[in-house]
Amino acid sequence: MAPKGVGKGPPPPAHSKASAVKFAPRPRRVELEPCAPLRPSSPRLSVRPLEVPEAVAVDAGELRKVLVVADRPRSADDWGRFLNETLKTSEARLVVLAEGAIIEPGVCDDRHPAIVRMTEVARMNHVVIAAGSMVEVDPESPDHSWQTCPIIGKDGLIGSYRKRMRGAIDAKKAQEQEGPEIFSTPIGRLGVLICLDVEEDGLLFKTAQGCDIVINPAHIPYVGHGQWSHAMVPVQRRLQWWALACGVCVVRCDLRPPNGMGTSMVVTPCETFVASKASALLLPAVVPIAQSLKLRRLQSWFASRLRTEQLDNTGARVTCHLEDGGEAEWRELPCDGFGLTLRSCVEGLALSSGRQVLHVALLPHPASAVHLRDLDFRVRDVKGYVWLLRAQHNNVDVSFQDILGPEPNAQARSFLPDGAQLSL
Repeated sequence: MAPKGVGKGPPPPAHSKASAVKFAPRPRRVELEPCAPLRPSSPRLSVRPLEVPEAVAVDAGELRKVLVVADRPRSADDWGRFLNETLKTSEARLVVLAEGAIIEPGVCDDRHPAIVRMTEVARMNHVVIAAGSMVEVDPESPDHSWQTCPIIGKDGLIGSYRKRMRGAIDAKKAQEQEGPEIFSTPIGRLGVLICLDVEEDGLLFKTAQGCDIVINPAHIPYVGHGQWSHAMVPVQRRLQWWALACGVCVVRCDLRPPNGMGTSMVVTPCETFVASKASALLLPAVVPIAQSLKLRRLQSWFASRLRTEQLDNTGARVTCHLEDGGEAEWRELPCDGFGLTLRSCVEGLALSSGRQVLHVALLPHPASAVHLRDLDFRVRDVKGYVWLLRAQHNNVDVSFQDILGPEPNAQARSFLPDGAQLSL
């Protein structure tokens, strides 16, 4: 017989004893006031191809070429010389700089040296400049300052936007403002969200509802060791979903490594243009401006598999990566690939099946040759830019034929918006 108390262990501490909890098989009924959903509903695509005469491409309507300058911050005079030299060989109508691009602090008005120099650039090159951001100071209270993005046209300062989110650690609003900031410009209505402002759902939703293009100057601090994809993929998924759901284009400019993480991209409802990871200083891309183009979609159907994250549901789209160089074995257009016919057109590259134009992949310049691979291909345009085109459905790589091929037993209808035309 064991001695008394041996083998039983120490008594449990008093604080470890929990009182009994009465189990309720059915929760009490709680009446909640109805509220409008903050996010738009997930887009479901079901548009069909249009039967047109062979060798005819879809006229995508009025387009604007965008130049994203992800270079280091510099002085006002340096920006003037750099942009004038760059725009000599560019057909851009919109120029976007990164957060912190202007190094001179001061009052954001027509007398600021950077705004004076960029007004001259805008006048000489017929462009609108979203000049990243600058430190704006309050002349009456020097202790107050903001990160401010000037929007500059040929006649000077069109308007300015002050950053609202302070940072990743302190996510409180920098200041209270009524509604989004929307600017009417010669290239359409521009909305601006600086860096982390684009992560605030309510602010992004309200801004996207009132503009054609959302400008997002950003600065993501550089981290090496292969972290580029970790910074790139989440924001790309987010902007793709919102562009498709709200029918807007988003232009993001982030400093290239090692000054930033290089997450620059141009996102439209159907295409995503991504800069080269290595040395792409400039990202040429196009965005549709016409209001009717907001209805343009890739022919697709809703994914049957489950998704755990709502923002992953980006529908069908084409992702265009700007490459630093091309490969051999280029095939001149027109040619066949993926069961489709690839043709050059004024808007970029037309993909068709027989007499049906299925989609036009918007590119800055007409395509001249292609290099086919398993699921994607490279396109070389007439200006020498090389783009890697990849078809994706809800962020999963698929064949172009999978999302563009005719769906059996479906009634065909046009994906053209009202008033759009067909052109050779």
